[in-house]
Amino acid sequence: IGGEVSFWDWTGGNVEVEKLFRFFLNSPEALPYWLQEARERGEREQRLIEAIKKAQERFKHGNVIMALIEGSMILTDALDTLYPDTPAPKEGESDASLD
Repeated sequence: IGGEVSFWDWTGGNVEVEKLFRFFLNSPEALPYWLQEARERGEREQRLIEAIKKAQERFKHGNVIMALIEGSMILTDALDTLYPDTPAPKEGESDASLD
């Protein structure tokens, strides 16, 4: 016995069973990644909630124009630190997912 065994040999060509085998073989490496990703998303969500609350507070104290400017700066700073690898759309561009 030697050589390489393919998924085709194990599954008899059943694509769904092959997908299941691949899932089980990859899960020990993938699970820690997705658990870390879920933790990071929760942390980002909490920081964004805090930034939104901070921006909302600006509207309770006086000048609406200053509140808009300061609130915008707070939210921009938060988004820049939460998603530093995701560039903001350039002026005139739109996000296709929002259209």
